[in-house]
Parts: sequence; C-alpha cells; structure tokens
Amino acid sequence: MDMNILYEDNHLLIIENPDSQNHSQTYEKSYLKNALKKHLIQHQQKKNAYLRQFPLNEYPVCGTRIFVKSSKAFYRLIKQKKTRRIKQLYFAVVKGNIYSDYGTLTNFLLKDRTGRLHIVTQSHPQKFHSTLSYIVVERTKNFTLIAIPSTHGNSEQIRIQLMAWGHSISGEDKYCWNIESSSALALCTVQVRCYHPTKNRKMNFICPLPLSYPWNLFVRFSESRDAVHYVHQQLQSHMRNLPVEMIPK
Repeated sequence: MDMNILYEDNHLLIIENPDSQNHSQTYEKSYLKNALKKHLIQHQQKKNAYLRQFPLNEYPVCGTRIFVKSSKAFYRLIKQKKTRRIKQLYFAVVKGNIYSDYGTLTNFLLKDRTGRLHIVTQSHPQKFHSTLSYIVVERTKNFTLIAIPSTHGNSEQIRIQLMAWGHSISGEDKYCWNIESSSALALCTVQVRCYHPTKNRKMNFICPLPLSYPWNLFVRFSESRDAVHYVHQQLQSHMRNLPVEMIPK
C-alpha cells in the first residue's frame, strides 16, 4: 500500500490513499497511522506531534484524505464542513449502463443504531432527505463511470442511493449481496476543494484515479485532471438544471 503526499505544511497533511483491495479496515488504519507517524518523526523530528484525520471519508473509499496537525486547523475545517465550504468530487464505477448524461436521485433515508442506512418512505418519522446528482463520464459494455459532486461528504449515502437505483458501485459489499468478492469498492474522492484553515486561501487537491480493475476499463481520460475539467465543464453547461450545491464556484 503506497502513500503519496499531495500537500503538507505546518497545519495540513493531504495524502492520496490508494484503493483498499486486499486490505482490511484495521490494516489500513494501522498502516496509515504508522506511516504518517514515521513521516513526522523523520521530517519534523516530533515523536508526539498532533496528527488527526479529518472526517471527510472513511474506509473503503479511496482518494484524497486530509490530516491536520493542530486542533485549531481541525475545528476550523469542521466549521467549513458544516457550512458546506468543503466541496468534493467523487468518481464511481457503477454496474450497468446509465443512459442519461446527468441527473439527480432523491431518497428518504434512515440511519439505524449501527450506523447503517436504509431506504424508507416519506411518511417515516425518523427519515431524512438525501439528494445525489451525477454526471456520466464514460461508458463501457457493463459499467458506467460517473462523477458525483458533493458538499455533505457522506459516502454512505452515495452507496445506498446508487444501490437503490439499480446501479450499485462495483465491489459494493455492504448494501448489495451480489458482488465481485475480489474487487475493492470503486468509489474514489478525486477532488477536494476547501480553504486553508489559517490563511483562508482557496485550496484544490486532485489525486489520480486508481489503475486497478474496474477503473482500468475506462480510457477516455489518461489524467484525472482532464476528467475533472470535463466534469466541471458539464456542470457549467447543465447548471440551470442542477441543485444549487452542485454549481461550481
């Protein structure tokens, strides 16, 4: 499991976390913790340095991960998340062909005591409303590569809404029983946009798409930056039909 550092300063450590194929959640967390601790010791000579993962995405979602080096940075990023100033762009490989180039899914969800989400009816007293919008990037015979702009940062909602739609994510093993057991969840946080917690300047992080199956079935864009640029062009052209939170700023 290799780790690529996208950005680092006195307050932030942004890494690219590769796909989780053949690795458990416990192994990944242990690996990340040990690798980052070793990095801090080697480069900063701090054995007890503050380092905390920002709750943006959890295993098994791959892609951009944010770690903070101070409590000030952590709580300022939390405030950005609550006010939806942190914007993410997910890419997902889903089963089947999606024929509409873009669209929006709307569901009512319920979270149980274990944290698992369920699709419920509008009349359920504990429901909450969830909206998912998507842009189709590329299609193959059996799969579709889609981009999902998000400000809520909850990959669980993406997973269950796509499953309920009939286009579950490749490798889905939590909300779908019929899976490819050897395949990792094909959901990746390719882009994260936020503001620096102390300098208040815009920051933009883009990590490469995974090279493993089923990502390697898609060849339209050789670089993830080109794919991200294409998605934002599509968002601009369709912005009249999209929810406000999807419109790029």
